[in-house]
Amino acid sequence: MPGADTLVSAAVYQINQQNALVADPVNPTFSIQTGQVRSQGFETEVRTNFGPLQAVASYSYTDARQVRTTVAANLNQLLDLVPYHQAAVFGTYDMAAVGLPGLRFGGGVRYIGSSNISGGVTFDTRPATLFDLVAIYDFGVADQTLRGWRAQFNVRNVLDHAYVTCVTANGCRYSEPRNVFGTLSYRW
Repeated sequence: MPGADTLVSAAVYQINQQNALVADPVNPTFSIQTGQVRSQGFETEVRTNFGPLQAVASYSYTDARQVRTTVAANLNQLLDLVPYHQAAVFGTYDMAAVGLPGLRFGGGVRYIGSSNISGGVTFDTRPATLFDLVAIYDFGVADQTLRGWRAQFNVRNVLDHAYVTCVTANGCRYSEPRNVFGTLSYRW
């Protein structure tokens, strides 16, 4: 696109992890390093700067399974907390275009697909769609002596969507609620 600064990246992968933790057959409350996990899939990302707008979009598909384990029921099971699908779109707008130099506002949406619950459970966790906001101020734009100083204010999970993550049928918890935080940083 004319006037745009764009980067597109993609990767296809298969990763085999040796010595993954699995239940100790002598004492299931302990773990031993004799398992194997295979993760395969692809991911893609597009980043673009178009005038005052910066945007990034990403998608990943991951099939992560236990391919060697001490628990027969877990053989070829999907790993807990690893959804097949994850996607995100996020953008910021440089407010200098409307007379506020150094200030950027932005927001985005994240999708986290359903994920497996091991231990013989016949259902998965539900997917979640979360919204985020950000405001960034670069002090160096207004005063060169403050170059490198930046303030940032984030709100993650703006709508305070409650969703659950599980590692076993008895190991579920609510995930991150609305989270508001600010940072002051210096880059040299």
